[in-house]
Amino acid sequence: VYINEIYAQGAGSWIELYSNLSTSKSLENWRIFYNLGTLDSPSSESVIWTGEATDNIASSGTFLISSLNLDGSETRHVKLARLSVGTTVTVDSVQWPVLPSGSSYARIDDGNETYFEIDPTPTEGYLNNTSTNVKINEVRYSGSDEFIELFNVSESTLTLTCLLYTSDAADEE
Repeated sequence: VYINEIYAQGAGSWIELYSNLSTSKSLENWRIFYNLGTLDSPSSESVIWTGEATDNIASSGTFLISSLNLDGSETRHVKLARLSVGTTVTVDSVQWPVLPSGSSYARIDDGNETYFEIDPTPTEGYLNNTSTNVKINEVRYSGSDEFIELFNVSESTLTLTCLLYTSDAADEE
């Protein structure tokens, strides 16, 4: 079980867990600890969530912990831990950078042990990865020759249909 995505935007923040297990898992007595320091220089720590008897995470599924109040304007970290025979065992720890408004810090490949990035489109309660053979390879978003370069990672030729490009600027018109 991993901390999969963190939306640290003050009141209304949330943490999403992801399970790579082959069966469902009870989260009873699991805890999320919130630390006001960094992983290298920890500070005061408090429990912000404790799993109840009804809290279960499905195999290859997500579990959403909502209604949190996490600070995204400074570097902070959280720790997922479970109780085992009266001892707290750390399962996962994640430190996030300063986050732009409306962004989350996510494992873009669900359950990836090392790769996180700032995600401008949080996926609250949904898997983060996408299963497409077309990836955005390069973007130039300033000047008169703006462009988006797409890259086909498959071995076959793809036909792009129903492709839609939108931007905040287009929404303002």
